[in-house]
Amino acid sequence: MVCAAIAAVACWWTFTRCTGRTRTAWGLLATTASCWTVGNIWWFYYQLLAPTQPYPSMADVFYLAAVVAAFAGLISLPVAPTRGIERARMIVDGVLAGTLVLFLAANFGIADVFLAAPEEALAALVFVSYPVADIGLVTVVMVLLLRSRGRVSPWLLVLGAAFVSYSVADSAYGLASARGEFQIGTPLDLGWTGGYLLLAVAAVSADSARDQRPAAEVPRGRRAFSAIGDVLIFAIVTVTIVAGDIPGVPTAVNELADGALILLIGVRQVVLAIENHTLRRDLEARVVDRTEALEELAGRNQHILDAVADGLYGVDRDGRLTFANPAASRMLARDHDDLVGRHAHDLFHGRGWDGTPHPWSECPLYAAVVDGVVTRVADDEYIRADGTLFPVEFTASPLGSPHSDVAAVVAFRDVSERREIDRAKDEFLSTVSHELRTPLTSIRGSLGLIAGGAMGDIPSAADRMIQIAMDSSDRLGRLINDILDLERAEAGTLPMQPRPCPVADLLTTSVEQVRGVADSAEVRLVLEPAGGVVLADPDRIVQTLTNVLGNAVKFSPSGSTVTVSAETVGTEVEFRVRDQGRGIPADRLESIFGRFQQVDSTDSREQNGSGLGLAISRGIVESHGGRIWAQSQVGAGSTFCFTLPAASGSTTGEVVIGDVVPGEARQPKVLVCDNDPEVRALLVTQLERRGYDAVTAARGRDVAGLAVTERPDVVVLELEMDGGTGWETVERLKSQSETRHIPVIVMSALTTSRDGQLAARTDGWILKPVDNSAMGEVVGAAIGRHDAQPTVLLVEDDLGLADVLTTTFNRRGVRVVHAATEREAIEATRSLVPDALVLDLYLPDGDGFAVVAHMRQDPALASIPVVVYSAHEVSGAARDRLRLGETVLFTKGRVSLEDLESRVLDLVGVLADSRQKVGECLPG
Repeated sequence: MVCAAIAAVACWWTFTRCTGRTRTAWGLLATTASCWTVGNIWWFYYQLLAPTQPYPSMADVFYLAAVVAAFAGLISLPVAPTRGIERARMIVDGVLAGTLVLFLAANFGIADVFLAAPEEALAALVFVSYPVADIGLVTVVMVLLLRSRGRVSPWLLVLGAAFVSYSVADSAYGLASARGEFQIGTPLDLGWTGGYLLLAVAAVSADSARDQRPAAEVPRGRRAFSAIGDVLIFAIVTVTIVAGDIPGVPTAVNELADGALILLIGVRQVVLAIENHTLRRDLEARVVDRTEALEELAGRNQHILDAVADGLYGVDRDGRLTFANPAASRMLARDHDDLVGRHAHDLFHGRGWDGTPHPWSECPLYAAVVDGVVTRVADDEYIRADGTLFPVEFTASPLGSPHSDVAAVVAFRDVSERREIDRAKDEFLSTVSHELRTPLTSIRGSLGLIAGGAMGDIPSAADRMIQIAMDSSDRLGRLINDILDLERAEAGTLPMQPRPCPVADLLTTSVEQVRGVADSAEVRLVLEPAGGVVLADPDRIVQTLTNVLGNAVKFSPSGSTVTVSAETVGTEVEFRVRDQGRGIPADRLESIFGRFQQVDSTDSREQNGSGLGLAISRGIVESHGGRIWAQSQVGAGSTFCFTLPAASGSTTGEVVIGDVVPGEARQPKVLVCDNDPEVRALLVTQLERRGYDAVTAARGRDVAGLAVTERPDVVVLELEMDGGTGWETVERLKSQSETRHIPVIVMSALTTSRDGQLAARTDGWILKPVDNSAMGEVVGAAIGRHDAQPTVLLVEDDLGLADVLTTTFNRRGVRVVHAATEREAIEATRSLVPDALVLDLYLPDGDGFAVVAHMRQDPALASIPVVVYSAHEVSGAARDRLRLGETVLFTKGRVSLEDLESRVLDLVGVLADSRQKVGECLPG
């Protein structure tokens, strides 16, 4: 009773875990165990408590109900086919298995049970039902085990063992009762209790959490019988026939039974033949269907390959082409047959800059084929059949199948059109930047001169209008700069010159640039101590920081604080700008980094902003390999953060904003002319010891030519020389446009000049023998007088801006020589050694690069300071092409005229002062 209850609980628990037919089967088996439990309770009552034992009783009702539920449950288990020829075969196998069970039961004396049946019809029926039910249960279990799909599950074996144990015990009880030998408490009871417990174990261990597929869903053509099942069926028949007759049955009946078994075997073979024919027909149909599907799929794939615009080709593990689509053949200008079987890398991969082929081991395709790595290349070149190159981007993807003849598939596309579009876009941006920035710089510079009083006093009524015009010019300039920066950032062409930069210097520079705006808004800037070094373009990062800081100041109330900090986090440095403003709604934290985006639509008018600053900042940060984001709570302020890669090591240099390209300092050059080689050697020694660069000439007629080629800062010559007197040489120098500006110092034993006019054209007189101190004083004084008014060569094609710059520098005591074209600039350098060069890059007849290249060939001009002031930003190798002496790169519209003026004056003043100091210190 207790064991049956355990089985009932286990079956009901499994019933709750499963679905479909499996759920139905376990529900019936749970009903079986429940009926057994109730039947045992009644049996317990009749055996131990009731005064009499009726037959049949309520216990028999539940026992027989359990048998019915067990039959239904076992048949419902989705482990056997249930339709068509498979059902017929299952019936034949069931009859054969039942025959074996019946034969075994008969040999164990089951006939005695039937002979001991009561005379009353109902009692006899109930009495006989038990052995029939037991035989039936064992038969069903055998059929289920034989017909289960594939490998028999362990839980199914346990389930079969449970019902066999119960049936054997039940049949043994019937036989013992018929012979009057049954007693309670014998090992026979273990058959029932063991069967109940085995049923509980089967229920708990069954894979019933998922529904097993019903037989209708079994793929057609799959064999339902295993080879072991066929062997068992024939073993059953053989044992039944060979073992002998059934005891107590007439011989004729036994022979009839043997004949029936043989007939069943024949029927089974017919059924098997029909099943095999059906199987073969189904398999053939499936093969036809699958072949048609594969052909359709292959045709569809081929159509896709033919229709796709990108080139596609496959290579084997040796890098040889296995297929190529029409687009690939068209782009490579080769027939399909000309491609297949040839080595892809050797056939059409581009060459190096010197024309030599790249090694196969360095080809991106090699990594995909050999290493199994997906490789993407954005900038490469392929070769057409006619030898012409075209730019491509491609992706090589390994297939990873060891059985395929294709090791990798490459998809590539011709990006010539895109590059042409990019080139046209760059030209457009260049044109826009030049045509907008240059006149706007002229306007802003002119207004600045007027406002500064360069044109005289202005009426008070006009002063306000001029200020409005200046503010509008500044705002328009910022908008132009922002739009151009944003376009370049999105196109990936924003000029970047990353170098190790101390974080503290970047923060300090940015805070100082914004401090004026913060003071006007009465916002306090707090810079927290920060260390570390980042690998970045200092100009761009300062631009980013000033954008973010400027926004924080604009949207912070008066009296609040904006805090700037930075912290090293792993391999990155995280910058933070925290304000105490109104905050940003959560749904706007991402959109504010888009174009022309503001938290409020009125912000652009009230705060005088374009809404491009954060978009540009994101482009700059992402170009450095970092990321930028915002954190905010409405009413509690915002924090803008961005990261930059930390630089390995450290740097001690300062961050210079303005793109300074280092150059070499220039030593003043002196041309010495004297007939006496010993005098020349002595003078050279004296001059070089005092920091001069000395060159010599032995004859007066050579001086003029050397002065043109060497470009000396001063000429020192003897009056009486072979090949012409010193006066003739002075006259020749002063008559040539290339040399008339060079100071001339004469050496003579005479104390005065015989020609007062020529003497007035010289810059000093040295008595022979030459005194060491006197030489230094006279040469230094001559250079100092010559450099008293520094000269700037201004190369600018916009006449309006040239006038503004000329006026600006003239007011500062700087002489300006203007050249509007490349040719004029080169001509000016033939007769002029300026103290600095202010250079626009794009000129009507050429460019500033050619001017610098010409000056670099002249030793006298090769170290002149250069300030490039152009509407176009310069990056990469172009910077090296502009280097002479100290070289500074400024962009029109981004750098104000005041900053340009300050930088040029600094360069000219430093140069002039250094020359003066050299002359002054020599006497000591």
